[in-house]
Amino acid sequence: MRVWGRTLLVALLLGGLALAQDGLGAQVYQQCAGCHQESGMGLPGIFPPLAGTLPRIAAAEGGRDYLIRVVLFGMMGPIESVNGSYNGQMPAWGGSFDDAQIAAVLNYVLTAWGNDALLPKGWEAIAPEEVQAARVEDLKPQEVLKLRPKVEFGE
Repeated sequence: MRVWGRTLLVALLLGGLALAQDGLGAQVYQQCAGCHQESGMGLPGIFPPLAGTLPRIAAAEGGRDYLIRVVLFGMMGPIESVNGSYNGQMPAWGGSFDDAQIAAVLNYVLTAWGNDALLPKGWEAIAPEEVQAARVEDLKPQEVLKLRPKVEFGE
């Protein structure tokens, strides 16, 4: 009986940690929702959607690294997405959020709005250590744009 109780306690604690991580990502995303919207659909012609697009970018060669750098260093320049062209600027959040917060928000947007079903099989969550390793690059937003993988968004 004691083993069962300990097992249940461990399971509840681990589940609580997972929920806390999801909660952190959702909390950090509130800073993004003004542009990309609560729905992740963005605003056509102004702010690109995250829903339905980020898994494609993440799965592309260099996509995972690109997404980390977009959040850390911002991005500026023309891009294509599912609902059109954009030529704006994403602010750099590396000075505002720590590595755990950036990893959490990336994992949140990669799994929210049905994005989780679009991720490749075996996808692993982005770790704070990956964000930490990318920080040393200190890229300009225009340099981040050059890292954007080529992704087809047509259906």
